[in-house]
Amino acid sequence: MKLWEKIYILTLVIFLVFMNGSLYVIFHMTYKKDVRAEQDKAKNAFYMIESGINRDIKLIEKSTSIAHSRLTAILETYEAYYEKQQIALELWEEKQCIFPSEDIIYQKNYFSKKKEKILIKKENDIKTIIVTKKIDGISGTSYLIIVLRR
Repeated sequence: MKLWEKIYILTLVIFLVFMNGSLYVIFHMTYKKDVRAEQDKAKNAFYMIESGINRDIKLIEKSTSIAHSRLTAILETYEAYYEKQQIALELWEEKQCIFPSEDIIYQKNYFSKKKEKILIKKENDIKTIIVTKKIDGISGTSYLIIVLRR
């Protein structure tokens, strides 16, 4: 093989290695940016829902003792509104699931020591962003709000 052929092949190999490496880095950075954007969307939706639910829980606690049927009715309204955005809700009181009564999605009925938690769960090639937050009611009852975005 002639010298110019060796130089050509070596240059081609070096170029391909750097091009593939830079494409990988660009795709990886874009992916991370997209995941962060989805997390931010889920967080923003969560804060809107959480503030409304928190306000409603405190209003219900002030007027009467908490009636699970009233909380369920309120959460059904929230879920119907956010259903178009593929957002699901769960509400736990202490260690008991209040909403939904069936199809429990999160399945970990514990209260984290952290006030807020964000998880990304992948199941059957469907990514779900889960945002949880512990809320303390007026009467000392702890609630866990879980918002899932697909």
